[in-house]
Amino acid sequence: MANEIIRDALKNAGIKQWELAEMLGICEYTLCRKLRRELPDCDKENILTIIGQHGKAGKNDG
Repeated sequence: MANEIIRDALKNAGIKQWELAEMLGICEYTLCRKLRRELPDCDKENILTIIGQHGKAGKNDG
């Protein structure tokens, strides 16, 4: 499966794909299409950084 590291990071962080799409400023459908094929490393790093910043730790603050 393409972009498995991103999918695993989302799962571990408790973030849904639609939530990540909102953080990236794109629609959920666009994100799903992008994840079908392996992303360039620079895009993966950016997405993983966003996931790290908004993961479980951020959700437990409220």
